[in-house]
Amino acid sequence: MYYVYELKYPESNITFYVGKGKGRRAAYHTMRNKKGYWTDNRYKDNVIRQILNTGVDPLIEYVFYTEDENIAYDHEEALIKKYGRRLFDENGILTNICDSGRPPHLEYSKERKDKYRERMIGNTLNTGRKQSEEEKLQRGNTLLESYRTGKRQITDRMRESSRITHTGKIVSEKTRKKQSESARCRAARPGTAIIINGIEYASIAQASKILGVSGFFCKKMADNYIHVEKKSQIKGSNNPGAITRAARGCNSPNKKSVTIDGIVYESIKAASKILCISELMIKRQSDEYSKKI
Repeated sequence: MYYVYELKYPESNITFYVGKGKGRRAAYHTMRNKKGYWTDNRYKDNVIRQILNTGVDPLIEYVFYTEDENIAYDHEEALIKKYGRRLFDENGILTNICDSGRPPHLEYSKERKDKYRERMIGNTLNTGRKQSEEEKLQRGNTLLESYRTGKRQITDRMRESSRITHTGKIVSEKTRKKQSESARCRAARPGTAIIINGIEYASIAQASKILGVSGFFCKKMADNYIHVEKKSQIKGSNNPGAITRAARGCNSPNKKSVTIDGIVYESIKAASKILCISELMIKRQSDEYSKKI
């Protein structure tokens, strides 16, 4: 199910952004800015952060639902044209930069597709290249985070493309056995192990019940997204039962410690998990930020 949504000022109920989405896309803009990250539209982000500074979130109003993605794009374009964009239209009120969120690839001509296809023929850049376990973990975690936050979404077009790709595909007996074994392992596991502040829980549901918080919040606080049995496969780990950002290949060279009320935390993200507040609020409450003011 696709929808068209509007972001509004809480006090005046005036729309400042129109978008099309699916799943948690409508909440993505506010979530990113609460964590201190920018989106592709900083003009819109500045408005969202001005609202967040007042202690409230922008209002989200879902104005249209449909099963057809193209119809949703059409409705989004109509609303953008109706309200107008501040930067481009006279008396416009929206912070939208584009007059449509429709991806360009939906409008590629046959000639352009043929041109790209010919360009890729004979491309052997990654032929024979093998990814390390660290690269696979980092890539998997990056995709998981993008789908979890709504930045990346599985569309009907992607599902149809996957179905066409695998239709009639011949799978070897060895691959079938691997798939069968993997399915049995998933069925045997009651849940995915999760580690929060160094304490391991058998599943997200168990952690949610013990800590008295939602499953979504447990995921945000979690130190890992990998099954326990896979942790021992990480090379160079002194403790197979624990997993760190460095083991997942996610260590940032620019990571700096932060001090809040005299207590030093490893990083802004670590402080955010422990104190259960957004990274943006961590920055504002830090002693370093207070000194600058």
